[in-house]
Amino acid sequence: MTGTGTLPTDPEPPQAPPAATWFRLGLAFAQVSVSSVGGGTVAWIREVLVHRRGWLSDDEFSQALAVSQLLPGPNTLNLAVFCGSALAGWRGALAASLGLLLLPTGLVLALGVVYGHLEQGPAWKGIFRGLGAAAAGVALGTGLQLGSRFRHERTTVLTALLVVLALAGLRLPLPLVVLLTLLLTYPRSQR
Repeated sequence: MTGTGTLPTDPEPPQAPPAATWFRLGLAFAQVSVSSVGGGTVAWIREVLVHRRGWLSDDEFSQALAVSQLLPGPNTLNLAVFCGSALAGWRGALAASLGLLLLPTGLVLALGVVYGHLEQGPAWKGIFRGLGAAAAGVALGTGLQLGSRFRHERTTVLTALLVVLALAGLRLPLPLVVLLTLLLTYPRSQR
């Protein structure tokens, strides 16, 4: 009992996040599509689905991302379809895909028309070189953020470094690297 003669009240349990309906998924992915650039899209999808909405755990997101990267096609679109389907069925997959694609597609079409009418000089080349470097930095930052939870697992870190070496250093084709990675990691997963 407390000094006032009453029992302490239990703290309120945390509220569950609103359900991931197809409509909410479409809006969430539309928000992502206008809030991110380049390699940052995956980071924004993670931020929205895991941290802001609470619809997926970090592990669920990492698994969805892994599958999405192994499938042919754009990773972020694969991720939208995978997560949308997992959270709200085929309607969720469709809404997430459209949310991710519609606004940027319209914007790129409009910018393409404008770009086509502008003089192509050295300033534009410098701008695009800078944008390319920024996109590479965002992609690297996202990879480091997602991989940071594995930093104490030496074999996982070694596998990641070998994949980077195979893709960036040796320029091996992605399907071959995926196959070699599966052959390397599968026996370890059976222990």
